[in-house]
Amino acid sequence: MEKEKGGMSGFWYFVGGAAVGAAAGVLFAPRPGSETRASLEEWRKQNGEKAKGLISRISEKIPARVKAAAFGGAVKSGVSEAAEIGTEKAKDFVGA
Repeated sequence: MEKEKGGMSGFWYFVGGAAVGAAAGVLFAPRPGSETRASLEEWRKQNGEKAKGLISRISEKIPARVKAAAFGGAVKSGVSEAAEIGTEKAKDFVGA
């Protein structure tokens, strides 16, 4: 089997399949809808906080210089795009 770019595509297929299977299991469970909705809401609250905590911990571990470089790249990209748009508008104005 040939390895795809990124090397983790099989893992993501597994995670996606597990998520679909879990959703199908919840949807077809022999419980009233109100009970299922309450259960899903509770699950969302619990896991939403876990996800926020995980994202926070990951963000703390990223060095400040990496964050600054990413921000600088985004600013540079935005300035370049604005300059291109300004140039096009100026050409349209002068040519009109």
